[in-house]
This record gives sequence, structure tokens and C-alpha cells, in this order.
Amino acid sequence: MLVYYAARSKARLETVCKALQTAFDLPSFPFKSHDDWRWGRSQGDDLALKVTRAKCRTIETWMPGCPQGVSYQIILTTECEPEDFASRLAEILGCEVIRYASRNLQNGT
Repeated sequence: MLVYYAARSKARLETVCKALQTAFDLPSFPFKSHDDWRWGRSQGDDLALKVTRAKCRTIETWMPGCPQGVSYQIILTTECEPEDFASRLAEILGCEVIRYASRNLQNGT
């Protein structure tokens, strides 16, 4: 299952990824960048995360259904979404987090 979250946060990408690494027992996040956005990915035994931070409001231009004006997108890949994932993510980002989409990996819905 893929679960998509969005947020408007000023937190540094490295700080967010380090906190996610600790919270979910993940390996370190290698980072990449393109234009005005950067992202990191990490995969553990039970879940994988891709965390993208854009400096200007571009995430909604490439992600249908994404709320406007967000600076972060987090894609969670997992068999079963952790119950408290959104609240833990909001605490790490220091802001409201919006779960805006999900789809099953097996049939693409």
C-alpha cells in the first residue's frame, strides 16, 4: 500500500528524515535533489518512506489531489499503515499533516 501525506512545514529535510529514521527504526536517508526540491528515501523491514521538500509550491503540480501550498510530501509504502503514523509525522514536522491519497500496490487502486 502507498499512502500519501502532505504538510506545510519549515523544518529542515535532514532533521525530519533523522527523526523519522529514529522513530521507525530505519536506515539513514540518502538525499537527492532536482531544481528547487530535495528528497530522501529509506526502507526498513516493515515500511519505506520517501520524503520530499520543495522550496516553492510545486508538489501539487506533479501530484494529483495534493493540497496546494505544501512544502512536504511523504510517501509511506507498507503492508499496513501504522495506526499513529500521521500524528507522529505531525509531531516531527511541527505542523498539521494531511493524508490525501492511498492506493493498493497489487491492483493500483
